[in-house]
Amino acid sequence: MAFFLGLVLFVVNVAGGVSAANGARTIKIGVYDNKPKVYRDESGVISGLFPDILNYISKQENWKLEYVFGTWEEGLTRLERGDINVMVDVAISEERQKKFDFTNETILSSWGVVLSTKTLR
Repeated sequence: MAFFLGLVLFVVNVAGGVSAANGARTIKIGVYDNKPKVYRDESGVISGLFPDILNYISKQENWKLEYVFGTWEEGLTRLERGDINVMVDVAISEERQKKFDFTNETILSSWGVVLSTKTLR
């Protein structure tokens, strides 16, 4: 199965694990260091492209975001256990599609170019 890097795994378990306080839903989001997409800055603030988008959406939807920092692997484990509701920056695979719901919107695509010398042609 194709691997689409940079796709946001957007698993919001509205029915379970999302609490409401003062009318706002609290959504726990797994984050890790992968600058510039997502990272914890020198002040400890979660920053990057994905948090910027989620912070914007949270204001529109009256969500309270709680970022849970760790490694990428810890984030996936927390998602599987239901300790968090959303994990950012997860590529699609057949195995993951069986466990999680992915967004239909691509936020960022990653690609690379392979270069060689003329002698290899």
